[in-house]
Amino acid sequence: MNKKSLLAVIISAFTLLPAHADDFGLWTDAGLSQKLGNTGLTADVGLGMRLNNNWNNIDRWNLGVALSYDIFKFLETSVGYDLIYSYNQSATKPNYNTAGVWRGYNVENAYWRPKNRLHVDLKGKAKVGRFSFSLRERYQLTAYNHRWLRQDKYRFNQGTKLDGTCDYLYEGNPYVLRDGYPESEMELKEHKTKHYLRSRLQASYDIRNVPIAPYIAWEVSNNLSEGFSIDKRRYSVGADWKITKGQHLSIGYVYNNGEDDDEDGNLHAIEVSYKIKGLFWKAPSKKSKK
Repeated sequence: MNKKSLLAVIISAFTLLPAHADDFGLWTDAGLSQKLGNTGLTADVGLGMRLNNNWNNIDRWNLGVALSYDIFKFLETSVGYDLIYSYNQSATKPNYNTAGVWRGYNVENAYWRPKNRLHVDLKGKAKVGRFSFSLRERYQLTAYNHRWLRQDKYRFNQGTKLDGTCDYLYEGNPYVLRDGYPESEMELKEHKTKHYLRSRLQASYDIRNVPIAPYIAWEVSNNLSEGFSIDKRRYSVGADWKITKGQHLSIGYVYNNGEDDDEDGNLHAIEVSYKIKGLFWKAPSKKSKK
């Protein structure tokens, strides 16, 4: 397969992704991967950053470490930890009295919140010709730290001012802001945990004499706290490029459909990942010494 054919395949795959999304983001990640001697263990460390709001705002930072082990040639297990610092945009929520009548709204101001995440993976791998297939099952536990934030309250009375104007229109009716409002107070976002099982199926193709391997992947996030319900689906397409021995660059396009403890709503994103493998230690040659 030549480069023109490869480009045509990648572009065709991009057209399979859904068109509608609420936002467009950029996900970046840089990491190191190191085999630990002849133990069969591999250690990984990575630093990531995500942009949202059409690349105008930083959405999160994350620092992760992981340890993996090849049980068999076709089966790998790993455990990892991620410290995530995520941004939550300001949100407006309607407020009703006990009779269900609208009386105003509350504005939760934007805030940053740390999250601690533990994940355990089991990954099966198979190769058929130049195709490679993998199925990864990941149990993911995310613990949200408690966080204080400022909440502004707006309360209204129906009617107009003496000059006939109003402060707010709700369902076509005029309202006037009550005396003493807006009122501000601190609100506590309490500690909480979320459990997910994330299942990902991926296929890639090793092109002869070309250091680029295109891939396509499909992933679902199952909410274990709500009866194994599927909260999110993720579709990915892209390519892995082996720049030099030990240096890998991956560029892909992601579409998220749904909500979980990472994303809220539908999202398109460009994903860029750079990894260096075997920087500090290389396994000795298996060739026997003469």
